[in-house]
Amino acid sequence: MIWQLLLCALAAAGLLMLLWIAIGTLLLPVRLKGGCILLPVEENADRLEHHVRACAWLIESGLIRSTVILADTQHDPQVTMLAKRLCESYCWAIWLPAEKLTDYLKSERT
Repeated sequence: MIWQLLLCALAAAGLLMLLWIAIGTLLLPVRLKGGCILLPVEENADRLEHHVRACAWLIESGLIRSTVILADTQHDPQVTMLAKRLCESYCWAIWLPAEKLTDYLKSERT
């Protein structure tokens, strides 16, 4: 009797898990070619790091599939070094100076 209850509970849990996975797969976005998130590199280094870590959470949890571009418009070497370090930490992040941004985006579209 107890084995039957245990087997029924495991079967119900297994079916719920399969349903959860199927719904999650259907609701995840499809990665489009050229899809990106553009983050401007600002004076506030803490804010930049916060935004990159938020993107990391979204990408690593599977909620979005995208590339993050850090567009550097600053001339502050400390913030630029932080942006470059963050891009080295995450394979989906790219650092670009502002003058090369339009060329990069044009090359990604084709």
